[in-house]
Amino acid sequence: MVATASTSSRFCQEHDSDAYRRTLKDLFLDHTEWAAYDDLKDVCDDQKWQSLYEEFERQFADDRQKLIAMYVHEGDLEKAFAELKDSDDLSSVRRYRDPVATVDPVEYFECYHELLVPFAAGETGRRHYRTIADHLEGMQQLVPEERFEEFVDFLKEKHSNRPAFLDELEKAGF
Repeated sequence: MVATASTSSRFCQEHDSDAYRRTLKDLFLDHTEWAAYDDLKDVCDDQKWQSLYEEFERQFADDRQKLIAMYVHEGDLEKAFAELKDSDDLSSVRRYRDPVATVDPVEYFECYHELLVPFAAGETGRRHYRTIADHLEGMQQLVPEERFEEFVDFLKEKHSNRPAFLDELEKAGF
């Protein structure tokens, strides 16, 4: 069978499209290039995209940070929240607070609370205490004032033997 010009042209387009998709996929997987991710999504049909998305989820199963970032990028905040709850990474809970806490602010606060308590107990020093105060500022809008004040009072009581800690909280307005 002899290939016609249009058949051969179509084959080249499809082949080039595959190469382009592979390049975009590699850029995303190797360098977390979100523009490549978005372009890849644009050039895939729904079925192909679903398959790639599931592949990315499997690929990032051991890299919770990339998985959470992908879920947030996709707007799948429930999945991002589930991953954050299963993590013990206080900085990620802080980083994704604004988009993800909207899923359930009170539960997000509790997750944040569970991570901040041992963090607060872990070190001493003004820099550490200022970091705690920064976390508290971010947590403040998640729950009613009364619940937030209970938590701050708990921290003050628990660390009442640390005058610098109490001083830093007071400087921050707590």
